[in-house]
Amino acid sequence: MTQIAKFYVAGVQFHELKTIAHEINNGDFLQLVLEPTNQYDPNAVQIHFKDVMLGFVPKKFSAMVSGYITIEPVTCMVVNIDMKRKTYEQLEVELTVED
Repeated sequence: MTQIAKFYVAGVQFHELKTIAHEINNGDFLQLVLEPTNQYDPNAVQIHFKDVMLGFVPKKFSAMVSGYITIEPVTCMVVNIDMKRKTYEQLEVELTVED
């Protein structure tokens, strides 16, 4: 596995992380969902856990990540979840692809 990005999930304060955080653990896998109709970023990639929208891949990574997703499977794993931190640092993830 090759790491392609590591970041804090963007926009968690506007989505459902706080309602489902007690179910998420370090090492859990999250789903990546392309959102090409997003009015702010045509490369937007949503991040979900059990069909619950948690936030987005940060815009500075979205074009790269959406490009990878169209070519090969991308794995998204929780590196750290800490609801006591500021909202923009509550959920850290790592994205990898197969070698």
